[in-house]
Amino acid sequence: MQSEMKWYHGAIGIALAMVAVWFGVVRGNELTVVAKAEQIIDSQEKEFWDEEVVKMRAKAKEEGSKLYAVKKDTNTFRVIPYFPQKEIGMIFDAAFRNKLTTEQTYVLFGIRKAENGKAGREFGIIHPKCEQLMALSPHDTFSIQAGWCAQTIKKNWDRWVDAGQPDDFITFLGSKYCPADAENDPKNLNQHWVGNVKKWVEKVAVRE
Repeated sequence: MQSEMKWYHGAIGIALAMVAVWFGVVRGNELTVVAKAEQIIDSQEKEFWDEEVVKMRAKAKEEGSKLYAVKKDTNTFRVIPYFPQKEIGMIFDAAFRNKLTTEQTYVLFGIRKAENGKAGREFGIIHPKCEQLMALSPHDTFSIQAGWCAQTIKKNWDRWVDAGQPDDFITFLGSKYCPADAENDPKNLNQHWVGNVKKWVEKVAVRE
């Protein structure tokens, strides 16, 4: 069982590295996401490099080229200065799995920084089903929270478009994700959420 768990975690690390490769380069003097992905791969224990893992890596690359929604010509992020290497991989993985666009992925990174939650609250997700998933896999709370947040961004983006794109998306999302009149916010801290997310989106976004 222990060897199976090691293989599982190693495979996840390699898959996350491939996601980072697909996200292209970070500009300026910052390290490229491709280089960071290679560092993620190199950091894995050598025992994970068996035939099945290599096959999984190749499959992830093949499927990613077909499924990923971000356009390569706009696929740049300024994330290296602000996020730990491990978080970058998991956030990109959540975006990849949920087929987020570049702009939606900026929001995902922005929410992580705006929430800045501890383990189990990394993206501020409070939902019974999410709690159940984290209880079953307590060492994967960041990945679970990131995936849940990515789904929420995707669904609310569609709702925002259907509603005629009132205001801007982050303001629209904030009214659902972190409402200012929430009962669990006695100090009214939620009122700062929209502004904080926007601030971090501008920090990580690289637009032509």
